[in-house]
Amino acid sequence: MYRRIFKTFYLLSLLLLFTAGCSGEEEQQNDVGLDDVGENAECDDETCFHQVSAGERHTCALDGNDFIQCWGDEEDDKLEAPSGGFEQLTAGGQLNCALDGTGVITCWGRELPSDSPSGYFSQVNTGAAHSCAIDADTDELECWPGAIDGETIPPEGAFQFVSSGVYLTCGIDLNDDVHCWGDDRYDQSVTPDGSYAKVHPGEIHACALDQSREIDCWGADADDRLDAPDGPFVDFSIGQSHGCALDDAGQIQCWGRNDDGQSDAPDGTFIDVSAGRWHTCAVTDEYEIVCWGDDEYGQSSPPT
Repeated sequence: MYRRIFKTFYLLSLLLLFTAGCSGEEEQQNDVGLDDVGENAECDDETCFHQVSAGERHTCALDGNDFIQCWGDEEDDKLEAPSGGFEQLTAGGQLNCALDGTGVITCWGRELPSDSPSGYFSQVNTGAAHSCAIDADTDELECWPGAIDGETIPPEGAFQFVSSGVYLTCGIDLNDDVHCWGDDRYDQSVTPDGSYAKVHPGEIHACALDQSREIDCWGADADDRLDAPDGPFVDFSIGQSHGCALDDAGQIQCWGRNDDGQSDAPDGTFIDVSAGRWHTCAVTDEYEIVCWGDDEYGQSSPPT
């Protein structure tokens, strides 16, 4: 069993991480909702959760046994999660992927060529119709399947973080610089200068978390999706047209499109947040999942 604990020590560890600078390996290992830190709470069975990923019309989460549970739209077998324990989970449009403790990727959902790449990886992220991963040995990027706007044709070099959007992919290299590639109709591939720890693209925009723990956004400003609130923040997530961020106290602030209530973050203390297409889900400090926004397919109705 795995002990999953939160509160003061974890937030302090994240603050120290940013104070010391954005190291690639350390940043990935200290992602919100993944570490065993804190006190007074634990999650070690299938009734609690420590990581959540909101997709297009479905959601998946890692429970206390590190098993995957999914709910929402069952088209293309997106809810048929593989058995076994995993350390990282990403839900996309029609495809999901997970990374186990050895660095092996397993994907499920819509049948696509090269759904699960061979080799060993340190991170994987799935977007609307494509996925990218970081090779554990070389830190180089591998993306699949074929590109529509070049979103699966990454730049050369070593990376510490990667995130897939609709037809856009972004990553952070080992110098903490942001790179984006793919759809550029609204200059969403024109990245800002500076040092960054994380980046997430949406449909026609992207946002990144800098070393001062503030969020910068660029691209199309429809629905105020570029108007990120002032930080500091420890983590954030970008959906199709809205975003949500987690601050030092575990509070969530959201911005952007809100016609389905996807930006109406609830009160409470949280350890993980994930913005989907038109809904958002988060893990509380009691290891329960709370979702808000569109629930047409049950994607905002987690298991109880």
